[in-house]
Amino acid sequence: MSIPAAHNLIANYIALDSEQRNIIVLRPYQIHAIQEIYKASLGKKIENGREVNVNPYSGFIWHTTGSGKTLTSYKVAHNLLKIPSIQKTVFLIDRNDLDTQTSQAFEIYAQNDSIDVESTENSYVLARKLVSPYKKVIVTTRQKMQALFKRISQDKEQKRLYRKLKDVKLAFIVDECHRAVSPDQKNEIDAFFVKNPPLWYGFTGTPIFAENAREAKGQNARTTEQQYGECLHKYTIKDAIRDKAVLGFQVEEEANGSSDEDDEKDTLARSKEYTSISHMKAVVKRVLENSYRKLGIYNKDKRGYTYDAIFTTGSIKQAQKYYRLFRDVINGTDPDIKIPNRIKKILPDFPKIAITYSIGENGDGDEANQKEMEQSLNEYNEMFHTHYSMAELASYNTNVNERLARKKDEFKPRSQQLDIVIVVDRLLTGFDAPCLSTLFIDRSPMPYKDLIQAFSRTNRIFDRDKKYGQIVTYQYPNKYKESIDAALALYTEGSNDQVMAPTWDESILQFKNAEKKIIKYNNHTGMSITDAPIEQQKLFLKEYQDFDKSLGAIKTYNEFNNIDLEEDYGLDPIFVEETRATYEVVKENIKSARGGEGPESNNDDQFDPDYELENVDHQEINYAYIVQLIQAYIPTVEEVDAHRTGAEVKEIDNYISNLAQNNKALADIMNDLWLQIKFDPQKFKNKQVSQLLQSMIDDARADIIEKFATEHGLNVDDLKFVIRHYNPEESDRQQTGLNSLLSFEVFKKYNASHPDINMLQWKKKVRLGLQDFYVNEIMPLDKEE
Repeated sequence: MSIPAAHNLIANYIALDSEQRNIIVLRPYQIHAIQEIYKASLGKKIENGREVNVNPYSGFIWHTTGSGKTLTSYKVAHNLLKIPSIQKTVFLIDRNDLDTQTSQAFEIYAQNDSIDVESTENSYVLARKLVSPYKKVIVTTRQKMQALFKRISQDKEQKRLYRKLKDVKLAFIVDECHRAVSPDQKNEIDAFFVKNPPLWYGFTGTPIFAENAREAKGQNARTTEQQYGECLHKYTIKDAIRDKAVLGFQVEEEANGSSDEDDEKDTLARSKEYTSISHMKAVVKRVLENSYRKLGIYNKDKRGYTYDAIFTTGSIKQAQKYYRLFRDVINGTDPDIKIPNRIKKILPDFPKIAITYSIGENGDGDEANQKEMEQSLNEYNEMFHTHYSMAELASYNTNVNERLARKKDEFKPRSQQLDIVIVVDRLLTGFDAPCLSTLFIDRSPMPYKDLIQAFSRTNRIFDRDKKYGQIVTYQYPNKYKESIDAALALYTEGSNDQVMAPTWDESILQFKNAEKKIIKYNNHTGMSITDAPIEQQKLFLKEYQDFDKSLGAIKTYNEFNNIDLEEDYGLDPIFVEETRATYEVVKENIKSARGGEGPESNNDDQFDPDYELENVDHQEINYAYIVQLIQAYIPTVEEVDAHRTGAEVKEIDNYISNLAQNNKALADIMNDLWLQIKFDPQKFKNKQVSQLLQSMIDDARADIIEKFATEHGLNVDDLKFVIRHYNPEESDRQQTGLNSLLSFEVFKKYNASHPDINMLQWKKKVRLGLQDFYVNEIMPLDKEE
């Protein structure tokens, strides 16, 4: 390597891992990817063997899972700031990934770098940082970016900021680009920055090609290339295995009681077989037996450690059953299954089991899932001497991730290790654990990209003894073989086929056909569809799902702006709301008719029992509208009871649940008031919800301010004054009233009971604590946020 090349490598293509205290030198394929994105952002392209200048263009990087995409995307964000035309690079992630290794790794790399990485507390802070004159990388969530557009466009006081924001030239970096940003969401962001279109650079290990394209939805992208642009650099599984960057896969099919006959034969019987207790107990027994080899237990004495595994099922209910079966074996209460003696001799405490899955709050089965998880938490706390509660579920999930990954020193001793974590979909993407050797699968085959993503949890290089990422399947051996062969062929060879979206004429025709079938239910005479024979109800479900899909599709076109659903098609809001409510009732009717469970039909005309409506639009409901809905629940003097529908009640419940994801403090207050009103509406007759809510917010704010003042010996009135004028974007010197708050007289009183602290220490403590207090406790109580 020449001296200039060595200097270039050190300057631009290393990262410092502050946690592991390592210097990471990027691999050649990572460097090539960074260079290709840099060229694209400058508008440099090779045509006919010559470099030509074109407009800057977007694209995606196809680097196989486990090849270091997060580090590559980090260095891309760093290098793009060198381009004069780009004012900010935005590392965009999904809110659900905030506690994942992706965002944690980004922070670790940035600690010892010249790059300035800024997170964002809320959408207005995000807007100010986007328009600031300083070149920085901003890490934010896609949800916050979307919320920004709605809030700032509705805020009349922010018109200047709104205009400035539209002129900002951005480059978006999206790790796990399909999970983080959907075509709908990318369209929305692009529409806002239409005056100065942003550049998009997505990273994925499993691109979507023509062979596994998304279902058609209007003009939305169906493949990765349609969504992000051309593939700028490719590094496939085959390339990575060749370069020994990752391991290959070893797959074994161990379907209990199966033969090599066609899996399609007697689908109902096969489905019942795979959900039976006898099958599940046989799987538990095989997992325990397999672990001796798969987890390297046989070799522990040589290495001093074992590997760990993920066990994935097709549903939360099944995951819970498996967890209980494993616990019965561990506790010695299962008369049929024992832990193999050859394992007990080496690991007397094997297996250490945990379970993790997503839990809702107001849906069907959520209460039962919460009780199951609470029991699992108690057993986890007992096993590792932790103290997690249901209120700390996110922290528990993070702890499970870190304990399974074993990257931190505290999780390397055997006493702190997990052996197997039971999941449904969690940890199957974006989770990096080199010590994880095996994926046990007891579910039907997943789509190709999900299959490869799940498999790739196992193939990180760890030590000499870990030769392969090991996969063991316990269902549908023939189907799995076909799916695995097809998936590997797709993601080792790639595809350049184009899949074009339907035209507006095609989409509107499909909508018209679907609308004609659904509008016939706009008839308030005769028998209701909810009382019709079950086959007619199934037909209604199928027709409504087709209608909902086609409506969602036409909304992606500009031509939809010229459509009036009520005038042109008779779809008035009342009919739409009533039909949607009918849809939910019919779904429950059919579910009850099936006994709550049952196999799905392979008939193409059958409705999809797992389909989720696309056009509910909960995310567009604003604060004022929800207050209106709650107000409608309260009776006035003139009426005995208020007029309300079940749909409105559900709408309020869903809004509060969604609000809790971003603003738990405000959601808790709103939910408290809502529960009181639902319990006794008459008690609130003629009262104003907005005033009641504001009073509760004011009380909560006063309580936390008084608590902060007491802890730091501050005057409450002075603190209220500072809080009222506080701006987290300004320095301490610019904060109004801060000098009076931190006067010598105030300190003397505090020092009388705290003699071990001097005035400088006290001031520093208050200043640092005040900013954190304002951002994390005061700002969430601002209903506009």
